[in-house]
Amino acid sequence: MRTKFFLIPLMVGIMCCASMLQAQESGHPRIYATNAAKKDFLNSIKSIEWKKSLVDKKIANLEKYLKYVEKDPTWLVSRLQMNWKTKHNKVFLKGGGEFAYSEGTAPVPTVRFSGTRDWATEYSSPKLEDVEPYFDDPRGYYLAHKKTKKKEWLHPSKIGHAIEGTNRHIMSLVEDASFLYWVTGDKKYAEFAKPVFETYIEGMYYRDAPIDLENGTQQRISGLATFEVIHEKILISLLTTYDFLYDYFEDEKVNLDHSAAVFQKWGRSNYY
Repeated sequence: MRTKFFLIPLMVGIMCCASMLQAQESGHPRIYATNAAKKDFLNSIKSIEWKKSLVDKKIANLEKYLKYVEKDPTWLVSRLQMNWKTKHNKVFLKGGGEFAYSEGTAPVPTVRFSGTRDWATEYSSPKLEDVEPYFDDPRGYYLAHKKTKKKEWLHPSKIGHAIEGTNRHIMSLVEDASFLYWVTGDKKYAEFAKPVFETYIEGMYYRDAPIDLENGTQQRISGLATFEVIHEKILISLLTTYDFLYDYFEDEKVNLDHSAAVFQKWGRSNYY
């Protein structure tokens, strides 16, 4: 019952956001800032140290990733944890909170589901720079043991939150880039964010909500990307990116109907 009380406010919020996405007359962005208040915000960056520091840190943090992408446009998007080859659209879970397997097929690569509900693992997650591009291997994940440093092939259920953690890290960079595009107007930030956002959204648009093979509690608390909808932190990055890059996406003819559908599906998949 306690879990249910946590779920409902979040899902109602998601549904409201999804409805707002179609109310174009109010314009974007609208979540953290608005165009009407943009002039005041930009002035505040000059006079309020913590705001200036926040923006400067985001700019500095993105620099090396911008250079990677400038050299190889696929550098960031290829590190998303996706079903690149199999394009599975169905996800099946074990009742105790573990990924079991995936199957089916979609017209595009689909987003991988988290390995396990428990964050604890004996294996180290690779740094973003060390993630193999377009990784999708039937043997699982090839990771190093924290103590022995020896690499082993592992089922996703043995690697904690490595899958969702990598995707969340990537999307946090995209979120920062979308914000900096709004602040600076520099298209390099929007161009950095667009392919990653599109790939993830399309990959979730064509992927079904997970199914608990035991039809237990897990069925009622899982999100689209993780084992607990209250921990779907990546959704915040996705919504923020959508909001700050809305006008750019419109100009670039991005299919925003799919974005709205994904946000709505995120809400519907766990409302009970």
